[in-house]
Amino acid sequence: NASIPSVDLAPLVRTRAGLPFNESTLGADIARIQSLYRQRGFAAVNVSPQIDRRDAQAGVAPVRVRLEVAEGVRSVIQSVSFEGNAAVDTDTLRKTIATAQGHAYFEPQIAADADDLALLYLNRGFQEIIVQPRPTAIGDGSAVDLKFSIHEGLQILIDHVLIVGNDRTRRETILREVQLKSGPPLSQQQEGETRTRLTALGLFRRVDISYLQLPGE
Repeated sequence: NASIPSVDLAPLVRTRAGLPFNESTLGADIARIQSLYRQRGFAAVNVSPQIDRRDAQAGVAPVRVRLEVAEGVRSVIQSVSFEGNAAVDTDTLRKTIATAQGHAYFEPQIAADADDLALLYLNRGFQEIIVQPRPTAIGDGSAVDLKFSIHEGLQILIDHVLIVGNDRTRRETILREVQLKSGPPLSQQQEGETRTRLTALGLFRRVDISYLQLPGE
């Protein structure tokens, strides 16, 4: 462990001298160490246990555990770019994600960034949005160019909001809770808030929100 000192790794290890040896506990220790390394850009890290079992004495078998770390190459983001974004400018996209130039390459964070970009588009009416991260390793993999490929699809705008099935509840009562309005793009966030607010009224057995495409659209 040349890159991460033992003092940082020790709190992750539950296997301790004097405690009963448990392989499941050791496996969890290894998983935590590898997770820390991957968060810091060591995607190919491997931690292997070396277990030395001694002869039993007085009913106790001593075990020496050694964890050997093969760190591999640390990958750092060299650049972040976007392609296919016509409706949303690059600066807005860049502010939406956490990954930036100089950060460690960490796949779970990049996947979360892709989800955040997709949510940004969904809240702007792009219901067919597809965001795909495309990392490219440079040389030995210590540098990575990260590109997000974006397929926006069509933007859906709300033309009319129709209320149906309200036999006992006034239309005005329902509309006060509806966050979807005529004119703006169809927002996933506003749809969720509408469903929550209508359900919270306690007046309905079920709340369904569906979309009807206008003829010729």
